[in-house]
Amino acid sequence: MGIEVREVADVTVLEALGRVLAHAFAYDPALSAAWFERAGTDRIRVAHDARSGEVVGGLITIPMGQSFGGRFVPMTGIAGVAVRADRRRRGVATELLRQVLLELWEANCPLSALYASNHPLYRGAGFEHAGGNWRGTLAPRDIDVKVPNVGYVEQVEAEHRAEVEALYRAHALGRPGHLDRGPYAWSRIWRPIDGAPVHGVMLRDDAGVLEGYVLYRLDRKDEWQALTVMDAVSLTHRGWLRIWMHLRDVSTMVREIRVSSAPSDPLYLLLEHPAMRLELLEPSMMRIVDAKAALEARGYAEGQPERLVLRILDPVLGDQSLTVDVEGGRAQVRKGGDPTARIHIRGLAAMYSGYLSPYEAASIGLVEAGTRSLAALQALFAGPTPWMRDFF
Repeated sequence: MGIEVREVADVTVLEALGRVLAHAFAYDPALSAAWFERAGTDRIRVAHDARSGEVVGGLITIPMGQSFGGRFVPMTGIAGVAVRADRRRRGVATELLRQVLLELWEANCPLSALYASNHPLYRGAGFEHAGGNWRGTLAPRDIDVKVPNVGYVEQVEAEHRAEVEALYRAHALGRPGHLDRGPYAWSRIWRPIDGAPVHGVMLRDDAGVLEGYVLYRLDRKDEWQALTVMDAVSLTHRGWLRIWMHLRDVSTMVREIRVSSAPSDPLYLLLEHPAMRLELLEPSMMRIVDAKAALEARGYAEGQPERLVLRILDPVLGDQSLTVDVEGGRAQVRKGGDPTARIHIRGLAAMYSGYLSPYEAASIGLVEAGTRSLAALQALFAGPTPWMRDFF
């Protein structure tokens, strides 16, 4: 079946796509309009049957960035990938992704990322695991931190949003995989699509300097409540402890606290006893779209100059050889050269993010290289395991 991927032409197309998404993700079709408004109709791509013109699927693209090597790399998130129920298993999603990736490549977009419901589909399009979204749960009584009674707490109001967002960005820059959030990602935090109110406090030190913040929602569960942390950031050790103290203070009616976390999250590590249960909800997946742009955009550890020549195998956008010269924490990349390593595009994403070491990528067939080249790749991409608090 021939597929044409287009921008939104009119309201009837949006309505048809809204019904497709509502069926795919099992939600009230009335919520589709709010989702589209949040994303912006210019970011929606619709799959049409080339012969009949019918809407058979679509997705949403989200301009953001991700932190790698101490720099934010432009990244386009992909969400809401859906195919009409009667057109599934016919290659619609594969062709939809191919055409969208080609559009991103033509725009010199370095990276794309998503959360996958169908891993074989996205791996076939060149995506690979590159992070994770973990859920931590604990009871308020399990918060066992102690902190001196310093500073003061201030309720977050609308006029504080710029200050909060600036603190998040300063924090995220040094955390591999964390998003450089755009309006779409922030709107999911400030305005949940179900309309639930978001509460928050800013934690200031004695001089009034913003030390951290926490944003959360409360949901009634029979006669008790669940508290879900929407976002939490601190630039200091003490600030993280103060976040836990505040959450305990407001949990009189709360039986369970939930937070997107990770094994390396300060919120997890600073509990005196590991009472917070961590569960991997979904690995995030990443795709290197424009390899030259991606390699040049991220930062690298300072050290000895290094040269690598990579043969990148990309069955969707085409193979290429790139010569990579790294010096002073930056890379210069030119096309061509005699390859010293062969890397599948999926392997490049997993190594670039720091999710897999070159040795691990080689062990699952995504890299072919000698000992010296593997060691050079290890030095190039070494870093903490990436994760993000966001789900998009």
